[in-house]
Amino acid sequence: MNVGMTGRLARAAATRPWLTIAAWAVLLVAAVLAMGRLGDVLTQDDRALTTTESMQAEDLIEKFRGSADDVPEVETIVVASDSLTFGDASFQDALSRVVDELAGIDGIESVTAPTLDAPFPVAEDGHSALVTATLTLDAPDGVGDAINEATAALSEGGIDVYAYGNASANAVIDDLAEDTFVRGELIGAGIAVVVLILVFGALLAAGIPLMVGGIAIVTAIGATTLVGQVFELSFFVVNMISMMGLALGVDYSLVIVQRFREELAHGRTVLDAVTVAGNTASRAVLISGATVLISLGGLLVVRSTLMMSLAAGAMIVALMAVITALTLLPAVLGLLGRRVNAGRLPLARPGAEPRVWSAVARGVLRRPVASALAGAAILLALAVPALSMRLAFPGTDALPEDLGFRQAVDTLVEDYGYGQSATAVAITGTGGERAAVQALADAIEASPAFAETEVEWFSDGAIIDTKDVFDGASQEATDAVQNLR
Repeated sequence: MNVGMTGRLARAAATRPWLTIAAWAVLLVAAVLAMGRLGDVLTQDDRALTTTESMQAEDLIEKFRGSADDVPEVETIVVASDSLTFGDASFQDALSRVVDELAGIDGIESVTAPTLDAPFPVAEDGHSALVTATLTLDAPDGVGDAINEATAALSEGGIDVYAYGNASANAVIDDLAEDTFVRGELIGAGIAVVVLILVFGALLAAGIPLMVGGIAIVTAIGATTLVGQVFELSFFVVNMISMMGLALGVDYSLVIVQRFREELAHGRTVLDAVTVAGNTASRAVLISGATVLISLGGLLVVRSTLMMSLAAGAMIVALMAVITALTLLPAVLGLLGRRVNAGRLPLARPGAEPRVWSAVARGVLRRPVASALAGAAILLALAVPALSMRLAFPGTDALPEDLGFRQAVDTLVEDYGYGQSATAVAITGTGGERAAVQALADAIEASPAFAETEVEWFSDGAIIDTKDVFDGASQEATDAVQNLR
């Protein structure tokens, strides 16, 4: 048998299994230690790496108004009730509690609330009022979590308290991403376990692909921490690594383990079975991994920190999945030998030829043209919905309805006419064109997509501020921005 590079690599790993496993153990320890610094290198910001019109507008706004870093952030606290109204004793007590609780949070400079003498801002029907909390310029990172915890504890007695602002929103998104990440991975791993047990018919063999996937994820996160020391990475990179790592780790190891079991069933020795699996299945894994890396490289073309972070995470974990499958997996199989079939399920035939899929393969080979046409037709039918697919970043409508931040946004929109986002038009070199600038502002205000439009004048420019009526992810919002441009 002509043994290629992947076959020789698998045989070498299986010949010295403990040395291979020891090397991977050292790598895992280093990865775990590096993971401890992951939070320091990730960011929530999504920044375009090419100059856009919006970035030019931001530069002008900073030139006219000064740096946003010098302006303290403001949190809007919504106090609402279905049964009580502003002026009721219980409602006023709730406002007082909100002020007292927020004033005691480290990072909040001042808190103001509407009073009976100055009832603003209060909804027209009186069922909600807004408390304003101004943060200090050096507010600690945990101020958003503290605000969310305080408002959640204050929601009682028929009165709901929600927070709306950058600090509280970022904390909510972080918690939501972490929660969905853990839940999603647990569901995915659980389904993978069931499928692997059914495919392999043996408990030990079913656990090997999960081991490979887990090791690929851990080492990839460790490597990402090192990459993050040099490049700006989005915190979404962790979700991409876990998703791709589990999928590729299971996929690559599944085909290698199955081929190893088939060779054992054909009477080969353990070392020869590892070599044949490495020479065939591992080579397929190597080619597949290279294809995945090239395909994911296309994401690097999108000059955005978010897209490039997702590309980096996916490429790193794909590389680690391939390396793990080509080196550590043969060593583990060499150690296990025929024990790989331990925990065999009743009626299972480890290593036996799958009757159904073999019959399907023979049928395809008998009618290759018809099979190719049928497969292409199915793929085309599945691809048809993509023709009407509209891509957009999700808005608040994508958040769970019972989330405090989502409810705060809904209340601000319904009771106070807030837009879910805002638009600013920065103008330079206005000179004697004040009438033209005002005409533009009037046209913006006349549009059903914008509201509460105002003009702020500067010595050599102006800024038109307006609130967006439609959700930022809607087609109406996209059309409104295009019309405005």
